[in-house]
Amino acid sequence: RPSDAAMSYTRAICFVFLPLLTAAAVVLSGSSRTLDAAAREASASAPAAVANARLAGVMVNPEVGPKGEYGPTLAFQNSMNQTALSIRVAAPKGGLIGFMPEDSAAEVFADSTGKVLYDPEGMFGAFGMGGRIIDDGAAIVVELEGEHAPAASATSIHAKGTIAVRQAFTKGTFRSGSVAFQKGTSLEAGPFSMEVLGAEDASWGAGWDIEFKTRDDVDSIVTWAIKTPAGERIELDRVSTMTFMGTCQLTARAPKKVESGVLELVAWKDARVIEVPFDVKARVGQE
Repeated sequence: RPSDAAMSYTRAICFVFLPLLTAAAVVLSGSSRTLDAAAREASASAPAAVANARLAGVMVNPEVGPKGEYGPTLAFQNSMNQTALSIRVAAPKGGLIGFMPEDSAAEVFADSTGKVLYDPEGMFGAFGMGGRIIDDGAAIVVELEGEHAPAASATSIHAKGTIAVRQAFTKGTFRSGSVAFQKGTSLEAGPFSMEVLGAEDASWGAGWDIEFKTRDDVDSIVTWAIKTPAGERIELDRVSTMTFMGTCQLTARAPKKVESGVLELVAWKDARVIEVPFDVKARVGQE
């Protein structure tokens, strides 16, 4: 995971962060994310959410050779982005449980010459799809991805806009009835309805994998566990998640085979969407 402040140096390029501007977050209206009735009521009664954004890292990844069979030859081959800014969004209270690129917007992502570094017509604009939750939900790191490197004469990169994240303040514990963890089993644990797609030995690593399917908000789930008929509580780790067209398939891993029991979920109950403004700059120049 990246550190809160990270820089990359080459013989040709160096970066120095300029002072950063931060602002309070506001509740986002008209979000495309549907919340259940209880979450909407909690959002209306909860205190105003506050969060802030600051620059965490910067990468410039220019072409260093002619294009090859698989695309441009870049200085750093671990990424196809020619410019990237990492932004850390932090909340002093509650937990951040997800990044929403479709509700985020970049007003500016350009170098000091005015060269725009991303494709404004792209599906998700300047933002990458993933947000990395860190510090047990106290912060989330998102990335602005640019398909162009700064101009040779550029001295800085400027990015400004809003980042939409989901924030919550109250957790609840939800339990299913006693069920068999085998293909075809349906279960309900509070607001979560799931179907078991299968259970088997882990295909990689050690443990017992149970695959679930649901259309509910798995991002709000903090911990998974099974209480066995013998009274043992077994913690589960989420090892994979895939979402398509609103349906999520995920795999939860137990340290040993578990055939039946009560599924216990601890989840945030009052998720709301907030917009966090950002206005960041980083110097870039030739040595």
